Amino acid sequence: WGIPLTALLSPLFPVCECGVVMVMRGLIRKGLPLPHAVTYLLAAPILNPTVLASTGIAFQDLAHPLARGLGGLAVAVGAGMIFALLDEGKLVKPEPKAVANGPGNLPGGMIGLPMAQAPAAACGCGQDHSPFRPGLLGRWVGISRRVAGDFLEMLPYFLIGVSIASAMKTFVPPGELARLGQGPVSGPLTMMTSAFVLSLCAESDAFVAASFTEFSFPAVMSFLLLGPMLDIKLLMMYRPIFTWRAVALLALLTVLGVAGVTALLAVV
Repeated sequence: WGIPLTALLSPLFPVCECGVVMVMRGLIRKGLPLPHAVTYLLAAPILNPTVLASTGIAFQDLAHPLARGLGGLAVAVGAGMIFALLDEGKLVKPEPKAVANGPGNLPGGMIGLPMAQAPAAACGCGQDHSPFRPGLLGRWVGISRRVAGDFLEMLPYFLIGVSIASAMKTFVPPGELARLGQGPVSGPLTMMTSAFVLSLCAESDAFVAASFTEFSFPAVMSFLLLGPMLDIKLLMMYRPIFTWRAVALLALLTVLGVAGVTALLAVV
């Protein structure tokens, strides 16, 4: 029961897919088993209350956020169960060891510090990671800077995605787009491919998906489910933690899980 419980508790750590990989790595370092960590990795970006709320706002109904939440829960638990059957040692890369004789490959030229003990400021994101600032005003300033930084980091993905969606609706003939969107196979396949390529943030992808009115409900749902679990940027983020075998397995399980949920939605 630990795997489904991990998925159900994932909203307590509400992060989008851009940050969930780092949180998952920290949980593995603290002793969370790999199957549970994979479940959290896939479930947290979708079960994030902000993501579900934005989905409801974008589509102005309860069907889309409900189907997205239940579908994401099913895919995450299924993938976690499969990973529980495998040897963890062949799936996770070993932690980098300390370097005693020089900067080596550690960020910032740190000498003799393992990655787990490196100062957070060495991540290169340009934000202040100090846990507290002196005084109440200083803390609010820190919060404001963090929110502004996260917003500006997310905004380009959102704008690029909206631009591609607009270009697709402008240059693709409406009849062709409608034909692809309503096809039982072509619709979900087109939307899953779009989700992988666009690499949108889970907190904004619902507004992009809502613009594709020509696509059926299962096709739109395949976009909303696959995007937070598997896209180009996530593949690059998985590599420092997982072996190629684990990345390939995770991608395969995600695609098959989303396809299964989509097929179920098409039937019901």
